[in-house]
Amino acid sequence: MKLIEIAIEYIKDADKTEKFNKKEQQDLAAKIRVLCDEFPEFRNVRSIINILNHAVEVAHSLSAPEITENVIDETVKHTYPGLKIRGSIMEVPISEFIKIKRSSGATEHQIKQALSNLVNYAHEIGNISKASKANPSFDVVFSDPFGTKIGITVVMDDNHAKNFETISNVLKSSAFVDKLVILTNTSVPQSNQATIVTMDKSKLVDLLYFSSKYTERKLR
Repeated sequence: MKLIEIAIEYIKDADKTEKFNKKEQQDLAAKIRVLCDEFPEFRNVRSIINILNHAVEVAHSLSAPEITENVIDETVKHTYPGLKIRGSIMEVPISEFIKIKRSSGATEHQIKQALSNLVNYAHEIGNISKASKANPSFDVVFSDPFGTKIGITVVMDDNHAKNFETISNVLKSSAFVDKLVILTNTSVPQSNQATIVTMDKSKLVDLLYFSSKYTERKLR
């Protein structure tokens, strides 16, 4: 029996109210899957049962009708206080990480919007000077405190062959800026014309988490 199935059977057995329906089982299974996939600490039966046991207690103390992402977050804080998203610089809460991972996946549009929010925020706090886009190849253009004109382009289509072509075209516009940065999910060779940043899981989660907080005006 798979680890997630064992966890679900454990909750079903502990559910004296018999209200743990199919939808709730699927929902909890998806949350557990994120924990199992992303954290080595939760890849054995004992650790999963332990976290679920504490989660049930936390849900009860919070009067939560089910084991939500926030319940899991509170449980992890008390049971595994040192657990963090590896590679994250934003200290993304486990609950937010689970929500992001369970979404249909970040689209190129979402990443571009998140990048735009990041640049807007940097401009608002006086770290950079925004500039109008000098070329449609760039998603944002700004000048750093030293006057260096920087262009950033997001190339994150699911079609990697298309990404290669797009990146090739963007590189032709590198002369319009002092520094070109390309954010991509496609593995491509580094270029002397641009800095290629491969957007791994941690970078994506950080960017999307920041963007949500910026949009909600909850940045401190």
